[in-house]
Amino acid sequence: MNSNLQRYRPVLFEFGSLTGGIMGELKDILEEPNPYPLMGSQGYMDPHVAETGVFWCVQRDVYAYGVILISMLEMKVVDKDHTDDTIILLPTVKADYERERMWRREAECSVAYPRFFLEQGYHHRDAHLVTVLGMQCMEKGPKLRPKMNKVFKRLQTLRIVRDKRCL
Repeated sequence: MNSNLQRYRPVLFEFGSLTGGIMGELKDILEEPNPYPLMGSQGYMDPHVAETGVFWCVQRDVYAYGVILISMLEMKVVDKDHTDDTIILLPTVKADYERERMWRREAECSVAYPRFFLEQGYHHRDAHLVTVLGMQCMEKGPKLRPKMNKVFKRLQTLRIVRDKRCL
């Protein structure tokens, strides 16, 4: 196992600027000529970038990280050939979360893939916290998103992380 993973020091890659392969090309999804010379992949690229042309800011990475968090919970991977099923958009995630709130206590609500409920070590609270954190990271306005150090600190409070530290 990679020593960075063993020490909880993952190396992150911002998928918003990755193109090609199963990710597709951003130019493939732009329906009209766009005034901004954008490169990136559908599903991971911060919508703020597409709207403003401001290509990079720290909060763009936070957006992509939120997409990754939600992707892992929902067990979805962006696939250019199946975009209707695989693109993770904040309004859809919020709607799924609100549907869960109709049937569960809020502390147990998440967008986690149902099969996770059967896994040993699954904690409703962890799934809830990751869902809420992922949604906050994907907020439309970059200033509404948490700073990455806050994201990291909140992830450290997950029960699964605390349990692993005790091993």
